[in-house]
Amino acid sequence: MGSTRVTIAEGKKSFTRLVRQTQEGKEGVVITKRGEPVAAIIPFEEYRRQQKMEAFLELLELRRRLASSGVTARELYEQSRKELEERS
Repeated sequence: MGSTRVTIAEGKKSFTRLVRQTQEGKEGVVITKRGEPVAAIIPFEEYRRQQKMEAFLELLELRRRLASSGVTARELYEQSRKELEERS
C-alpha cells in the first residue's frame, strides 16, 4: 500500500480530501511534524486487518506462556469457571 505524506498543517486544511483519498484509493496518508511521521490515516479495512493480526499474535503469545507454565487450558478453564461461580 502506497502512502502520501503531509504536514499537520496541510492535514488540517485538507482533512476531508485526505479521508476521501484514503477511502477511494485504498492509499494511506502519513502525517508529519517537522519532517517526522507522527500519525497515519489508513483505510478502515487495513486498520481492521491490523487489529485482528495483533489479537492473533497476543493469543499466540498467551499460548506459548501457558504451554511453558505447565498449566493446561482445561485446568485454566475449570479454575476460571469455579472463580466466576463463586462470585455469583
